[in-house]
Amino acid sequence: MNEGIPETEIDYLIAELNDPHIWKVVRFAAGATFFFYTDKQVDDAKTAGYVQQLADKYFNVLKQHDTFGYFDRQAFSVSVDSKENFETKYEGNWYYYFK
Repeated sequence: MNEGIPETEIDYLIAELNDPHIWKVVRFAAGATFFFYTDKQVDDAKTAGYVQQLADKYFNVLKQHDTFGYFDRQAFSVSVDSKENFETKYEGNWYYYFK
C-alpha cells in the first residue's frame, strides 16, 4: 500500500507542507521517513510537535490507498532524519541506510 502511493502524491504533499526544511520523503516497507536538511531541523521538528503533524498529513494520503483498512492512525507514525546524517553516517548511500 505504501509503495502504491504515486510519487506525484508525495510531491504534492511536500508542496502542500510548504516547508523549505524538508529535503524529501522516503518510503520503505510500511513506513515513511521525512528527511530534513540538517540535524538541528530534525531536533526542532521533534521539539515543536511537528512530527505528529507530518504523520497526520502522510496518514491522510496513505489512507486513500488502504483498500483493506490495514493502517490504524493510532498505531501509525513516521520517522524523521536529516540529509546531513544520511551523507555523514551512510555516505549518501541508500543501501547502507536501509541495511
